[in-house]
Amino acid sequence: MQFHVMTLFPEMIAQGLANSITGRALREKLISLNCVNIRDYSDNRHGKVDDYSYGGGAGMLIQAEPVYQCYQSLLSQIPDGHKKRVIYVTPQGRPFCQEIAEELVKNDDLIFLCGHYEGVDERVLEEIVTDYVSIGDYVLTGGELPAMVMIDTIARLVDGVLGNDASAEIESFHGKLLEYPQFTRPEVWHDKAVPSVLLSGDAARIKSWRIKESIQRTRERREDLYRDYCRLVQLEEILLRHKREYADLLNLLELGYGEIVCWERNMILMRDRRDQASYFAHPTGDTFIRDIVTEDPVKEAESPVAFLKKQGLIREQDRPGIRRFIMHDTDDINEAKQLAKLLGLTEVRRTRLLVYTPRERPANARIRALREKLKDKASPEMIAFIEEGVTSGLMEGLRPVYYLDEEDPFPVGDLESFGIYAAKGPVLLLQ
Repeated sequence: MQFHVMTLFPEMIAQGLANSITGRALREKLISLNCVNIRDYSDNRHGKVDDYSYGGGAGMLIQAEPVYQCYQSLLSQIPDGHKKRVIYVTPQGRPFCQEIAEELVKNDDLIFLCGHYEGVDERVLEEIVTDYVSIGDYVLTGGELPAMVMIDTIARLVDGVLGNDASAEIESFHGKLLEYPQFTRPEVWHDKAVPSVLLSGDAARIKSWRIKESIQRTRERREDLYRDYCRLVQLEEILLRHKREYADLLNLLELGYGEIVCWERNMILMRDRRDQASYFAHPTGDTFIRDIVTEDPVKEAESPVAFLKKQGLIREQDRPGIRRFIMHDTDDINEAKQLAKLLGLTEVRRTRLLVYTPRERPANARIRALREKLKDKASPEMIAFIEEGVTSGLMEGLRPVYYLDEEDPFPVGDLESFGIYAAKGPVLLLQ
């Protein structure tokens, strides 16, 4: 990941990020930082880049040309084909959050433009900026501090930056809950003792305590996050009644990466925060519909395309950036093709969802027998799924899933004695 910062104070950025985790990541070349002084591109011999604003008003404005020339210089250093975004740090932008960090880290190069004085000439912003982002509704002297906040957050998501990869997955805001309280030595400080459960060595009790504390803390400190969490819990409870049919959605919720995009009556659209994948479910059982209906009566079911268009999620001129779309509870291949066209996807496949749900881990002898039985029948991808599922079992409460092409002659029944079952509902895979 390459970070570039266009600023009037490059030393401020470089010195601020040279320490702690980001400093180590820079030294180990896991990330790079290129701070460029906008003044270097001024045509004024004194390096002046600001001027009065047309129409009057207090303060000065950064001129368009130095910013544009600085940007062009940076572009010449970025290889063709690199995915890049240009971020203008401004209180007028969308509020920065963990989801935006996860979105931005998928790029090769991020260019930050730090405003100063009263801002930057609007014309150059219109020409080069792709994202307007804010860290809060307050006024700072310049964009340098917000840029450092964003770079620190994004850098932590780059592979290898955190020594313990699990740290990125269990910290605050993951799965809509704030982080639980943590303690270190001594056991008693100022007459306050570490909770006894954390000293018990009982991993199950500790996990339960941490979840309870996270929920309590979120409810007390962040009502907005708590409401989102309750909504996810409600959805999980409903899907668990059909746990084999919706194992892929349940895995997302269990990991904390499932994000409800929209949920109306008996239609659900969820996205994977880690990837450009979305999941559509349209359960039609009466029990399910009663559970999720609030005030509106159940109306005649809409088609997935009509539903997504009504929510404003698909417009003819847009491409939402979805790499894969999984449709449950529909076998309408023509509608799937229409949806694929709207999403900019090219392939539609009917599949069977295979779910690994053993009651216990099979013995090694049974694993060897399964491999021998399947070696001439299954694809390498299928074998890899089976081996991963068999060896991982129900670790972390997940249900390994595999989308098997409907035309594949693979004998699914051979897997049932090993805990691998085909879900009953149809699944269409768009990619």
